[in-house]
Amino acid sequence: MSSSLILTVGTLILCHAAYSCLHYRELLRDLEDAGYEGNSGMIPPADVWMEVTVGFIAILGAELTRSGSSLRPVSTRGKILQGKKMTPLAAPAFRSRDFDIYTTRAKVL
Repeated sequence: MSSSLILTVGTLILCHAAYSCLHYRELLRDLEDAGYEGNSGMIPPADVWMEVTVGFIAILGAELTRSGSSLRPVSTRGKILQGKKMTPLAAPAFRSRDFDIYTTRAKVL
């Protein structure tokens, strides 16, 4: 299956879990209005937890497979990997030197 289809299915599962949770809260509110004094802890049932877990794993898997070709391998000092010259991965240069160099008076001691 393509990653966009898995992403769509995962999103629909999460939306259904949200709807089920809202429906459960509405049922609890109706029971409280009817005079039921039970444990109304507002904790969603187990099927909502399972839907959230399955939806999250589906979306995570789809996003990881979709971004697989755009990730660059990390090299150190321009090392040659499989015959390809790679540019080194480095942090961008700071625009100001505020956090670049940290000096204290400890060197005087």
